[in-house]
Amino acid sequence: MRAAPRCLVMSAALVGLTGAGQALAEPVPLAAGEYPPLTGESEPGGGLLSRVVLAAYATQGDGVRVTYLPWQRGFNETRSGFYTGTYPYVKNAEREAEFLYSAPLFADHIRLFGLQATELPVQWAHKAVCVPLGHSLQQIQSFVTMRFARLERPATVGHCFQLLQLGRVHAVWASETVAEQVTRQLRATGLRYKPLQEEVDYSVEYYLIVPKVHPDAAGVIQRFNSGLTHIRKSGVYKKIMGALVP
Repeated sequence: MRAAPRCLVMSAALVGLTGAGQALAEPVPLAAGEYPPLTGESEPGGGLLSRVVLAAYATQGDGVRVTYLPWQRGFNETRSGFYTGTYPYVKNAEREAEFLYSAPLFADHIRLFGLQATELPVQWAHKAVCVPLGHSLQQIQSFVTMRFARLERPATVGHCFQLLQLGRVHAVWASETVAEQVTRQLRATGLRYKPLQEEVDYSVEYYLIVPKVHPDAAGVIQRFNSGLTHIRKSGVYKKIMGALVP
């Protein structure tokens, strides 16, 4: 039996982003994965990007209902039209065929991390590279294949770093921002890691994506982008993201 979806309803009125007497429409249903500190059921306000999404929708007078799901399930159910959109996702050709993308929510860097004691250059044959389920393999698959390494695919980035600390994987392919957050407790118990300076390191941007099967997909993106532009100009975006943005 599948676990019940975890849902967080966020109303614009609750944070004073609409007038007290302004009626709100039915909350917009969105799906999100666990990607702290950017998204997460246990993160304050559902995570930094959930707060950004809320604020952008609030400028349009809309509330949001975010359901936190395993990445693949959230993606599949959004693609089928059960949710209006999902986030945070990076662009790839497969997704672009089925989804429309918002303006960028946040820029990040994806790197291959190993233990601090890892000797460079790494001899990758038969070594495990950890990439969580639901995360795109587009940039890493050829690297793993050509070096005769193998993939390990647990549920979350946090699980990947636990496996790294235990010596069960040799590297973790992950966001700098997320790695910093999810390794806090592990670093307190002795984990030390570093970027391995491989050519798979790259910059990414995260987006809200809306399935093309949605009857007003283009309109959803247009309204959301208008809200996102508004909160960037007003300073709300910077206030939410804090030190993560210049």
